[in-house]
Amino acid sequence: MARILSFLLLLAAFNGVANAQYDAFNNNGMPNESGRMDDGSNRFTWGRDSTKTQKTDVPEGFHQWTVDERLGDRTKHENDTLMFGFQRSNDTDGPTGQCQTTGNLGSPRLSRIFFDRPQKTDAYVIPETYDFGRPTLTNYRFWNTKSPFTSLTYHSAGDSQQGEDHLKAIFATNINKQAGLGFLIDYSYGRGYYANQANSLFNGCLHGYYYGDKYEMTAWFSANHFKTTENGGIENDQYVNAPEQFERGYTTAEIPTNLTKNWNRNDDQTYFLTHRYNIGYYRDVDMPDSVNVDSLLANDSTFVLPQEFIPVTSIIHTFRLRHLAHINYCESNPGTFFLHNYYGDPANVRDEQYNTNIRNTLGLSLREGFSKWVPADLTVFATHDCNIYKIPTIPGTDPDNQHPLERNVENDFLVGGSLRRAQGSLLHFNVVGEVAVIGSNVGNFDVHGDIDLNFPLFRDTCHVVVKGSISNMSPNFFWRHWHSQHVWWDKDLHKEFRTRAEGIFSIDRTRTRLRVGWENISNYTYLKTMLTPVGTTGAMQRSYDVDQCGNNISVFSVALNQHFKWGILNWENEIVWQKSTNETVLDLPTLSLYTNLFLRFRIAKVLRMEIGSDLRFWTNYYAADYSPSLNQYTVQDADNRIKVGNHPIIGVYVNAQLKRVRFYVSAHHLNAGSHYGFRGPHYPINPMNIHFGLSWNFVN
Repeated sequence: MARILSFLLLLAAFNGVANAQYDAFNNNGMPNESGRMDDGSNRFTWGRDSTKTQKTDVPEGFHQWTVDERLGDRTKHENDTLMFGFQRSNDTDGPTGQCQTTGNLGSPRLSRIFFDRPQKTDAYVIPETYDFGRPTLTNYRFWNTKSPFTSLTYHSAGDSQQGEDHLKAIFATNINKQAGLGFLIDYSYGRGYYANQANSLFNGCLHGYYYGDKYEMTAWFSANHFKTTENGGIENDQYVNAPEQFERGYTTAEIPTNLTKNWNRNDDQTYFLTHRYNIGYYRDVDMPDSVNVDSLLANDSTFVLPQEFIPVTSIIHTFRLRHLAHINYCESNPGTFFLHNYYGDPANVRDEQYNTNIRNTLGLSLREGFSKWVPADLTVFATHDCNIYKIPTIPGTDPDNQHPLERNVENDFLVGGSLRRAQGSLLHFNVVGEVAVIGSNVGNFDVHGDIDLNFPLFRDTCHVVVKGSISNMSPNFFWRHWHSQHVWWDKDLHKEFRTRAEGIFSIDRTRTRLRVGWENISNYTYLKTMLTPVGTTGAMQRSYDVDQCGNNISVFSVALNQHFKWGILNWENEIVWQKSTNETVLDLPTLSLYTNLFLRFRIAKVLRMEIGSDLRFWTNYYAADYSPSLNQYTVQDADNRIKVGNHPIIGVYVNAQLKRVRFYVSAHHLNAGSHYGFRGPHYPINPMNIHFGLSWNFVN
């Protein structure tokens, strides 16, 4: 705790050394040399004498945006430092309890909501399960600040034996109105409420940008180190389902688990750079009618008519280098959990898989808005994608190299294009398509896009978003080849063909959001568990494999979010209905529910308060199994399936904000009793526990 407090004080002191910054933005809230603000306000910085200091107060305010990984396009986002929902921002199972986990902070997770699951990555199979603690470029927020900004957040639960701590620090500052930099540090340590379950997750990100008229650049670096202790679930579900059967009571930490001294380690480093050179022209800015330009030009020799730069064409280059490592350690093997031991000492295992990805993209773009006849960006691009994989082979007789690795290289050349409209307030769209024309995965293609439309409806604004995609992709290398002590396969898999359509309808005044989705999948690729009985003891040995479904699978989903408000009383609801046409390999809970009833009010006009209670619930379904050796979720054994669900999780909380400080106290799973219920096969829900969180924003 002392180290954490020292770290917080150090960052707070560091925040005070930077200077106040400019507030000028261009398209999507980006800085611009002309000072133009393309948000509909038509405000300009002309006439401002920047040599005089007229304000004594520190200016506050910032804008955030994300960057597209392919072409570096920027999309503005709303600021995410609001009070609402702070008490659930540290839940690994998601803010509405929509994710299946193994129970601990930062543990691998899988969304029960099919349309919230991340798409399979182009390079690696493992980190998809760590999207809670692993930021990606597509969800990382870049900052433009009026003044240097620091945000320190700390979450805690439990004690030194059982519980968790999570520290997050964000710093952002502008060098000038065109350039800025910042960093993110995120560390969490969960000891776990069950034995052999501790997790340690670290992430650090550093970013910088320069957005001038003719040259633009964004750079980003991310390093992740995740270590997960695997307990294989509890030995006997009756410890949770029927604790009265045992002679004495067991605390959660005393319940025997299937594995000890088993770990998964994942390392991920990403280097990203996107930059572009804009070719265009300058034109005079239209001045307000109240300004007599002729008089100013005649009488003021220092007056210069403001101009703005209009980009016509952009030459784009994007580079990404990504290195991923997955290592599975096993120092204790009970002999009855894993069926196979393919090589070496089964009680001294170090399995390693590596992937290095190098991607370069060159693009040429005709820019939106330079002419009324060009209402959207039109871009063509070409990409070279190189993947280097290393997987274990059978150890030889060399005592100095008992973990030899086999090297595999795949190269792909892809061409594609995009059509994007970001300006205006009524209609926006973005469509991107690419196809592999040469290489290991020739014939792969992916086309995806979205359209959003805003229009007035009954004295309110209605937002409609339509998303769609169609793809035909080869399962990546690690789905086709996996070599390890307990799991070994080499498969020739068919391309997976997916078609998806999704619509989102929302109304601001009524706080209503309706989401409807449909997806059809051919050659659905999945991991599966296979169980083999051990004698007459009832124990089961586990093996794992990859498989494909020969028939088409369709998934339908309807999700409704509705927020009611009567004075200080608020009622937030989310209900999701979904249906899979093949419940053997892709089962989903028919209904998932989240409801949150709370009071929102102020004390003495300065302290904002939320006091409430929430409930998470999902219906019975055959939840995914979890493989400790693969560090991934799998389909349960067809002959030994277990349903989980129909167990509500009730919590209460107090959430408050005083100026720049936010804090909360919450209690999870008040209804636990002695029958905790399960999140997945053999992984129980945590008992009742108390959580605390504090967030402090500094502006200087």
